[in-house]
Amino acid sequence: MSVATRRQERVGELLQRELAELIAFEVKDPRLADVSVTRVSVTADLRTAHVYVSTLDDDPASHAATLAALQHAGGYLRRRLGERVVLRYLPDLRFHYDEGVAASLRIEALIQQAVGESEQQ
Repeated sequence: MSVATRRQERVGELLQRELAELIAFEVKDPRLADVSVTRVSVTADLRTAHVYVSTLDDDPASHAATLAALQHAGGYLRRRLGERVVLRYLPDLRFHYDEGVAASLRIEALIQQAVGESEQQ
């Protein structure tokens, strides 16, 4: 795995900010009401952006619905990005569910449970 260049990082950060704003304020799909864009990684040629999203819902069926809604809105999001950012090539958007947030919440719950059990003893 190669290390991202500074340009890749800057483009990823720009796309993350803009996509988060577009999803929160312009996309009207109720399946995307609580979606957070956690990170965007851009390929070395800047042609593909892997957009990682999360929700507070733990249901895998909900995750699939969220990704389906994002795929459906992908053309609109890409078009609006083209109007908002200045890049030579606007990357293709590939959406992925970020399991890291859910894993963090599970670990936090386990820690709280362990602390609660140790206080009871």
